Amino acid sequence: MREKWNRQMPLMPEIASHVQAKELEAVSGIIDGKPIICRFVLQDLCKGCSGASRAGAKGMSAE
Repeated sequence: MREKWNRQMPLMPEIASHVQAKELEAVSGIIDGKPIICRFVLQDLCKGCSGASRAGAKGMSAE
């Protein structure tokens, strides 16, 4: 089965002392512990999106 997400390097170093960072870390732990949740999160994020909007931009041809 095709993966719906790719692991990505963080854009910024972790800021563990920030209150929101601790909350997001807790949410991340819950999601990592239950991979089925990712499917539901993806459905929520894509709700109302048309299939065409998820196709991406048209690239240049190789010609």
